[in-house]
Amino acid sequence: MVADGLWTIVFSAATEEHGGTSVSEEINRGGVFVISNGRVHGGGISFYFSGKCSEDAEGVHLNIRCVRYNDLVASPFGGENNVNLEFHGHVTGESMSLDGHVENRPQAQLKIYAQRRARIPD
Repeated sequence: MVADGLWTIVFSAATEEHGGTSVSEEINRGGVFVISNGRVHGGGISFYFSGKCSEDAEGVHLNIRCVRYNDLVASPFGGENNVNLEFHGHVTGESMSLDGHVENRPQAQLKIYAQRRARIPD
């Protein structure tokens, strides 16, 4: 897969609609994930991630389960400690940009920027 590799990530923004008002927060929190053979695993300071990755003509698609393992930082997902996230985006060289949302809450949007740090050997 084009997206296979070890990636450092930055959650850059969270936006949610509340009664017609858009509320946005700059997050600037990071972490890492590994994409290999259609699977995603990784984590950050307060959450770990696992899920699936697929690719098609429209780009990269990730469906990730995020589970909170401590309370060191505020959750970008409101008060939720376990959420599924859906992302889509593109790999350009060694960079990836993803737009997504909390599953079943398309108004709860997130942006991720990623930089590939290592490729997975064949």
